[in-house]
Amino acid sequence: MCSPTQERRHEMDNRQRVQIKFNQYCYKYQGKDLSIPEQRLLRETAYGILRSGHVHLTRIGSSLEESIRLKKTCKRFSYHLGKRDLYERLNESHLSANRSFLSRCKYLIVDGSDVTKPFARQMEGLGRVHDGSTGEISNGYWQLNLIGVGPESSSIVLATSRLYSYETEHESPELSENGLILEDLTRIDQYISKKQTVVIDRGGDRRVLIERFLGSGRPFIIRQTGKRHIEYQGKRKRVDTVGKGTELKWTINIVRHRGGKSLTHRFECGAVRVRFPYEHREGSWNESLWLVTVRRPGKQRCYFLSYIDAETAEEAVRQVMEGYGCRWKIEEVHRQVKQDYNYESICLRRYPALRNFNTLFWITMGFLYQQLEDISLKLILGFREPLIYTGRLGNMGNFYLYKLSRVVRDFFLLTKIRGPSNKLIINQNQLILSIE
Repeated sequence: MCSPTQERRHEMDNRQRVQIKFNQYCYKYQGKDLSIPEQRLLRETAYGILRSGHVHLTRIGSSLEESIRLKKTCKRFSYHLGKRDLYERLNESHLSANRSFLSRCKYLIVDGSDVTKPFARQMEGLGRVHDGSTGEISNGYWQLNLIGVGPESSSIVLATSRLYSYETEHESPELSENGLILEDLTRIDQYISKKQTVVIDRGGDRRVLIERFLGSGRPFIIRQTGKRHIEYQGKRKRVDTVGKGTELKWTINIVRHRGGKSLTHRFECGAVRVRFPYEHREGSWNESLWLVTVRRPGKQRCYFLSYIDAETAEEAVRQVMEGYGCRWKIEEVHRQVKQDYNYESICLRRYPALRNFNTLFWITMGFLYQQLEDISLKLILGFREPLIYTGRLGNMGNFYLYKLSRVVRDFFLLTKIRGPSNKLIINQNQLILSIE
């Protein structure tokens, strides 16, 4: 047991660690891609989001506690967010600053999401999107996220995030999700030497993507709808026909923690060699693929077409289960940002501003997911309020970021951005973060 004085000292040390980490994270973006005012925009926006827990510009501006009127602060934000070329430069700066993190990732998770605005009328580029939460069609925008997952499936690296719409003149008339996926993957390849395994859900079961991946030699794991035709033992057959005839030789148990309880899920798995028939010529691709079939007791079979470096069926099964299991992190990421930061409350009238703010928001989330990863457990355990109620680390749960965002917000409430330097100043009971 620590004395009250020691507890306060530990809390002060943790606050200082967070502030130093924040300074280091922002410093990475001081390069040729962004001007000094744009670097300031990134820092202040990131600070405001983390401190206020919201995406409204008025909330972010209020959290800065500037001496000028809030209207002037919001006007400054709006001016920079309205720049049409800022989105590209933010992405280039982000990939350049995080290339070392991305190079250590084993999988690149491609996930299409949505931002629903059911009551919005004046936001530029509003279109009709499918709300993944309710299953209904609503006003909103489409979103495409590419997230890297480390070899231990613990670290998360946000590679790119793109908010887009088919109902605006700011996008090309030839805009397509396939084109955006391939464009973002090509952009990532410019900054890292190796090609990570791409993991996509059933929405990515498209001939255009599979042919491009095979043509470029990119490894992939794509969940199948079951309706596609493949070549098996010299004959063309449907995926579900081949999968139903596959012997499920191996059993894999996956343990997940929810609400302080450990739940074990058992999966029966099998794999066979197949080939992908090329549509515009006779014959198949030279490379053979793995079709992995997975069945959970009492559930229907799932099928995964994969182009991976696996010599045996058992090795293929384990790689596919590991890679596709990482997609769960994406679902939790979306749930966390909507719950902790009210992400779907984003409200900007101009389309370029929406797209730029979306990129700034996910750069901010990278501070939580990357920069604080090594000290996250220490911050949560040393917080002034108990976040692990029974004292067992198992109750951290699979997704600790809900607790970490609470700690960071509390620490940032005791800070201010002011002054001309980048030094951390301790002022009695308050930390003051000085940023240009």
